[in-house]
Amino acid sequence: MDRQLKILLLEHIPEDAERIQQALEKSGIDFKLRLIKTRMEYLDYLDKVVDVIIADYHLPHLSGIKALEILNQTHLDIPFIFVANALSEAQAADCIKKGATDCILKNRLSHLGPAVLHAIEGNTSPVIQKESVKTDVNTELTDIHLRLQKIFEDTVYALASVTESRDPFTAGHQKRVASLSYGVAYNIFLKSHDSAEALYLAGLVHDIGKVAVPVEILNKPTDITDMEMNIIKTHPQVGYDILKNIDFPWPIAQMVLQHHERLDGSGYPKGLKGKDIMMEARILGVADVIEAICYPRSYRAALTIEQAIEELLRKKETLYDPAVVDVCMMLFKKTDFSFIRTLELCDTLRNANIATMRAGY
Repeated sequence: MDRQLKILLLEHIPEDAERIQQALEKSGIDFKLRLIKTRMEYLDYLDKVVDVIIADYHLPHLSGIKALEILNQTHLDIPFIFVANALSEAQAADCIKKGATDCILKNRLSHLGPAVLHAIEGNTSPVIQKESVKTDVNTELTDIHLRLQKIFEDTVYALASVTESRDPFTAGHQKRVASLSYGVAYNIFLKSHDSAEALYLAGLVHDIGKVAVPVEILNKPTDITDMEMNIIKTHPQVGYDILKNIDFPWPIAQMVLQHHERLDGSGYPKGLKGKDIMMEARILGVADVIEAICYPRSYRAALTIEQAIEELLRKKETLYDPAVVDVCMMLFKKTDFSFIRTLELCDTLRNANIATMRAGY
């Protein structure tokens, strides 16, 4: 590409707009980006020279689908790429059917640059989050990749063990949250192992910030006071501060920071609402709640899976993402509402996907 591309970006979340711009920069594309926030701005800029349009699927004032319909009505031949926190296979297929060039998940923005170039070069077949293009690599490079991956996973497990060594009542908690999160994410993120694996690893360290909470509070056998609860509520921010400078391939630090946020803004630490909460954090949050109900704590015995389901259904759409709750219910039904068998189902799925992935190297 020997010229500067003019790109319109329809995105209402500043942090996501910045991540999208960074992803394009990393891909080496020479571009000028114009951030569009209103319908009038969009209509105005369609009259100018535009090479590519990138739009969030979920927009508060002008939906991504509506923006695509407006483009179609102009009969302008401009590639249109959707980005989204989560997108079902049916939604992605509908986008392509209506004329979109591609659909990229926000936790896989490394695919955005190639998708833009793919569109500009006149290729009409969409990429839609294919895992990776298989290339011929020699045995030595494959072995190095697998060893580096093993070191990466071992590092995450080591971080996870730091938290659980201080609180015997939650031993295994992060692993169980990780397993359930993988199963839910795999079904929400277009059956992408890579996206689900990000949730698995985030689940393993989601409570790492509790290293800053005194053991006396973590293991307290009686009710927590308001002051003690305020100390506990610092753990997402502490976890973020611990993880933020680690160069993970996914935004794991952000997932950890947001896993106690709730749709209605009643969560912590920032009181984020609705679409401002990344889908990965919504998945972690639901998995965390289910595990906490089904396993004992220092101040109470374990409750039942039925009580966990009652909590999810009662507060679905208020606190918990409805798509996440629906997938959890689907997984529970597959195992006759056994939490342990559901975890086994998720782990079996993950192990099978890992084996398939490694066999492809």
